[in-house]
Parts: sequence; C-alpha cells; structure tokens
Amino acid sequence: MPRPRVFFQGDYELLSSQFAGLVVAAKKGIFKAKGIDVILRGRVRPGSEADVVAAIQEAVGEKGGVALGCAEQNIVVPAQHGGAPVKVISAMYHKSPLGLGLLPSSRITSLKELAHRESRVGMLADSLTLAQRMMHQAAGSTSAYIPEVVEVTNENKIGLLLAGKLDAIQIYDATEPVEIQIETGHPPRFLPFLPSLGYAQAIFAHSTALTNEKQRDVITTFLACMYQGWEEALNDPRATAALIMEARREAHVAVTNPKIEKTEYFEKVLRNLEAYVRPPAGKSKMGLVDPGVYDEASAFFVKAGLLSKAFPQAKSLDTTLWA
Repeated sequence: MPRPRVFFQGDYELLSSQFAGLVVAAKKGIFKAKGIDVILRGRVRPGSEADVVAAIQEAVGEKGGVALGCAEQNIVVPAQHGGAPVKVISAMYHKSPLGLGLLPSSRITSLKELAHRESRVGMLADSLTLAQRMMHQAAGSTSAYIPEVVEVTNENKIGLLLAGKLDAIQIYDATEPVEIQIETGHPPRFLPFLPSLGYAQAIFAHSTALTNEKQRDVITTFLACMYQGWEEALNDPRATAALIMEARREAHVAVTNPKIEKTEYFEKVLRNLEAYVRPPAGKSKMGLVDPGVYDEASAFFVKAGLLSKAFPQAKSLDTTLWA
C-alpha cells in the first residue's frame, strides 16, 4: 500500500529558518517514521499559494495525497473571499512579525511619521494593497503626501534600501534585520504593522480534504511531526542551522549572498523566531489558532479595505483538527 503523500506549498524558501520545523522533521526522518512522504514545493507567485494548493488537491484527488500550504492570514483570508476553497487549520507563528524596515540612520519612529513624508515603500506583490491602505490610514486627511508603494522582490529589496532608492521595505522583524545588521553593522529601524495582522504562516488545506477522515488523519500526523520538528529546532538552534545549511546544499539552493548564507545567520534568525513559534501564554501547544484573535484580525482587514465585507469564520477556519 503506498504511503500517504503531503504536498507542502510555502510562501518563501522552505529550506530556511522560517520553516525550521519542516526541515528538521524531513531531515531527521520524523515524517517517514510516522508513515508519510512530504514533498516540499518551491516558491510560487506571491499571493497565489491558496489557489496553488487548491489546484494540487483537485489534481491529485483524495487518493493521491493531501495538499497543504501556508501564508500570512492577511493573504489567506482575502484569497478565500476571492473563491479559494481552503480553510486555515493551524499557524506556525501566533503573531505577525511583518512590518517596515528603514535604514539604521533613519529618525522616523512611526508609520504616521513615514506617511507624512514624501517617500517610497517597497512591498512584495501580495502586500502592495495592505501597505497602500495602511499608509493612507496613517496619513489621514492632513498629509500633503502619500508614500509611493512599489513592488519589490525578496532578492532585491534590501539592496534597494541600502542604495537609498527606497525609504522603507517590507520585512519580518525576526529575519531581515539580521541581514541588514551584517551588511551595515547596525540593525534597521523597524515599524510594526499595527493593529495586529493576526497569524503568520497560517497553514491551510482544501475544504474537501477536511471532510475526509483519512485525509484529516494524514494532516493531523503531518502537523504533529512538523511541530515536533519545531520543538527540536528551537531546543538546539545551532545544530538546526547546520541542518538547514546541509539541506540547502543537498537541494542545490543557489547562494545569492555569501555574507549571510552561513550557519551563524540561520541560527540568529531561528533564535529570533522563537517568540513567535512558542505557544503564547495560556496555550498548551504550538500551532493553535484562537478564533477570537483570528476574527479580530479579519475584522481589521475589512476596516483596512482589504475585504469588502467580513468573511464567515465557518468558511475560513477549522479549529477541530489541531486542538
């Protein structure tokens, strides 16, 4: 009998500290020991992850495996509103590390202050609207300027910031600041996106898979293995960083910046991510999604203009699988 397969689609390079739990579970054989084969897929167009997962699931059918993906809650919920037939089932990060990074020398201390200046902000394709809305809200009706929001990629955004071609860029406060400090000797100024954007790296599955008991069992097994991987990763960041480097070499991941693609970099990022991955106060295990917190963030998406109206939680979230 063939082993169940899980196709996992991330919104970033999976062989990295941001997905250390996946790397550890795959490299240490945790997935295989529980009888599942996991296929880690390469990056796709930002914002398309939900549609990609839905297409994979529909292509392989219930006997061909399970398709899962992850992205920010502020990306997944609008995708659901647009027709993507997926539901969130868990989240690697219980709060969002997303915000804007400015040069270390910048004296700007708030989004409002930035919004009242003639400036250029670089965002990934899936977050352009978010930044535009937040800049307009921060500026209010009294500003003579509204910052220009332009599209960038993960590969070019830091270079554009350091070259002075952008005044701010989209970053995770746990990751890119490490790279910027390596490049400049100082961490960037960080402006968090507030109010909360909810959960980050929210994991989702096709809604039909969640009605099939065998597929639900496979998904539950996958989550248990991945969070075991996260536990081991956070307990030994240095060894995990070395494991990530090994996985990248084996997969022939191109080295784009030799200054940062080292064990020390991956270790620092992993240590920074611990506060996002470890369960918050009152929660018993990693990956749990609080419906109240989830709804508050979704309500903000409506207020910010990312959604025309609230998307029903029953169609967006399933907390019965990972509880």
